Amino acid sequence: MLNETLVLVMTDFGRTPKINSTGGRDHWPKAFSVVVAGGGIRGGQVIGSSDALGEFPKDDPVTPQDFAATLYTLLGIDPNHEMRTIDGRPVRVVMDGAKVIKDLI
Repeated sequence: MLNETLVLVMTDFGRTPKINSTGGRDHWPKAFSVVVAGGGIRGGQVIGSSDALGEFPKDDPVTPQDFAATLYTLLGIDPNHEMRTIDGRPVRVVMDGAKVIKDLI
């Protein structure tokens, strides 16, 4: 079943690597982790890394657009596809410049 099911563990933001003044952790869009399994993913990999404090990407950064392009590709949807709104305005599935993360597939 895992061969046909894509499992994602992710959030909309990472969290600050340090505790704030009220004892919490704020949104941190600079670096965060995602766990992906099944659905055509090659398992047992770590792609990219953060700096020693977990604040910023260090090696092989992946953008949200790259990740979306990869997910759409795994789902059989061309990430370069362009749809049209009812008034004819073009809307791309992902932004220009997004790259499929080849190491995952």
